[in-house]
Amino acid sequence: MDHDRLGELYGRDDYYWGTEPNDLAETALGHLADPEEAVVADVGAGEGRDAVFFAERGATVYAIDPIAEGLEKAERLAADRDVEVRTRVGDVNDLELPETVDLFYSIGTVQYLQPENRAAQFDHFHEATRPGASTPSSRSWTIPRFRRRRTGATTNTSTSRANSGATTTTGTCWTSRRSSSTTTPAANPTGTPPKS
Repeated sequence: MDHDRLGELYGRDDYYWGTEPNDLAETALGHLADPEEAVVADVGAGEGRDAVFFAERGATVYAIDPIAEGLEKAERLAADRDVEVRTRVGDVNDLELPETVDLFYSIGTVQYLQPENRAAQFDHFHEATRPGASTPSSRSWTIPRFRRRRTGATTNTSTSRANSGATTTTGTCWTSRRSSSTTTPAANPTGTPPKS
């Protein structure tokens, strides 16, 4: 969706994506050694449902999104749930993380990295995640493989050599704790949005 359309949707009273966390947020939480000591960057936070979920578990959370209307709702949801979320307007293409993080988390955003920005941004995200992270760099991507679901949607299932070949098709989750079960980016390395 384009920014104007998202601004319109996020400007409504209801929460377009809902207020309950995405399943990947719950999975990502399990990769943190101590959520109460963690710093999380939710890049593409939208209306904040996942950012608020991490904050409810005690993490310091940065909710980053290019759409101010979404971040206003993230702040409202955080206030309703009596937690703090630090909002920042930012685009994944030129984003500088505000501090070193334990979890780089993104749903449906990293795929919008423009080809000319990919190497620098993946390097920045890798460097901004605490040492020991299972984070792929732009050079660790394999050629994406696409598969057809029964619904006819094309889903990117590319894997990273840095992450033992595990895949996820819903988002990006890089953590500072190595695990035998890690998630890898579902971002589309070609820079084009997935077909639906």
